Amino acid sequence: MDEARKLNHYEVGTGHLLIGLIREGAGAATLLLSRTKVDLKALRQAAVEILEADTTREPRLRRYQLTLPNHLFEGVEWIARRENVTLLEVLRCFVKLGLIVDEISERPDASLTIRESYGSEREVLLI
Repeated sequence: MDEARKLNHYEVGTGHLLIGLIREGAGAATLLLSRTKVDLKALRQAAVEILEADTTREPRLRRYQLTLPNHLFEGVEWIARRENVTLLEVLRCFVKLGLIVDEISERPDASLTIRESYGSEREVLLI
């Protein structure tokens, strides 16, 4: 992870792992590479150059610190326990739902209908 951060990459790939293994210097991977007469400095430099040249990398994840009031956190935590999922998964679902509702609210002729598991429906008015 440290090597990915140094290169301002949002994901850790095999190149980052290779650079990290070389940096550690005393591990089994470094010993194996040394036995095959690989120049570790040259290998590290080549891996860094390849990673830096990869302009197709787009950040898929962004890290944010989120603070919730206790009552909201407890509600999210309760849903996560009930559904046997992580808090992050619940929050992702709420974010997706919020984006869908926002998109629907931009269309004047659209409405949002919620179907409950037992068959009844409720229409939500978006103001």
